[in-house]
Amino acid sequence: MTPIPASARKIAVRVPNWIGDVIMAVPALEQLRAAYPDAEIIAVARPWVKDLLMWRGDLINRCLDFDDKGKHKGLPGLWRFGRALAREQCDLGVVLTKHFKGAFVFAVAGIPRRIGFATPETRWFLHGALARKSLPKTGRHQSCDYTDLLAHTSNIPTPSEPLPPRLVAEDPRRDAAQAKFLADLPKPWLMVHAGAAFGTAKRWDSAGYRDVCRAFVDRTGGGVVLLGVKAEAEENTTIATGLPERHGRNLCAATSLSESLALIASADFFLSNDSGLMHAAAAFGVPQVAIFGPTDINATFPFNEKARTVYHRVDCSPCFQRHCPIGHDCMKAVKVDEVTANLAALG
Repeated sequence: MTPIPASARKIAVRVPNWIGDVIMAVPALEQLRAAYPDAEIIAVARPWVKDLLMWRGDLINRCLDFDDKGKHKGLPGLWRFGRALAREQCDLGVVLTKHFKGAFVFAVAGIPRRIGFATPETRWFLHGALARKSLPKTGRHQSCDYTDLLAHTSNIPTPSEPLPPRLVAEDPRRDAAQAKFLADLPKPWLMVHAGAAFGTAKRWDSAGYRDVCRAFVDRTGGGVVLLGVKAEAEENTTIATGLPERHGRNLCAATSLSESLALIASADFFLSNDSGLMHAAAAFGVPQVAIFGPTDINATFPFNEKARTVYHRVDCSPCFQRHCPIGHDCMKAVKVDEVTANLAALG
């Protein structure tokens, strides 16, 4: 194994593709910045990621769009991106994904030291590598995978305890989002994300969300804000039907990722499934309730002392299925009363 250099002028980091994974990689980015305080750190990421990383501008100097689903798709596209990256003359490449693409483009770019997760596809392109165990076998939070990678391949020490991912809520962004979307909405504000990009198996019943949100309004007199993308419109429409007009805002497909993050940073409470926005709420330290089903709660729980989780383990847990092929028993076991009680316990 070739260790990473003690000093580096410019570092390229291939960051993960999912919102939650990017957030769980933040502690590793913090350690990388601490080890190389004067280096220019460049995030190589899908185009949407810059809207997330701007909430930690102290860790990343700039982003390079890596559109592996578009203009950089396939081997010719990967080669073109790698040759363009070569012009940056990076000293170190850190690959926080476990697929072939990141390791390959860093090799094409001629980065002299490259580290990442060892798989049959990537190990040929890396100088230092760590075998990444499947999540159910680790018993630890996924954020530890990324900090372990740095510790295994360098002199960056392993943290004595897992580090919670943190995003920094900046007032101008929050103020702008509040003025645009929350004018005249009574407080306290409950932000809700009833979807999950991974698949329907992670989604609790939308009628259950409707009843919990109505109970919140009846108890607090506050406002409920529904977040999500176009594919989650049906769930949000169901929830919105249970809300008094003055107390609800259905913003599904109406906000950018940056605006959604600013709204979450403004929230008094947050309610969701196990999703990327759940990790965003945790990283902002928002009091939250998270509903888990087919995934491993030990690996991806919201790393937030103000978080409460609702989870019922069943015989097939955790299955990691995108869509449940049987009865969705893990989610059907979640009841409105227990979610309502957990939300009320937050304040």
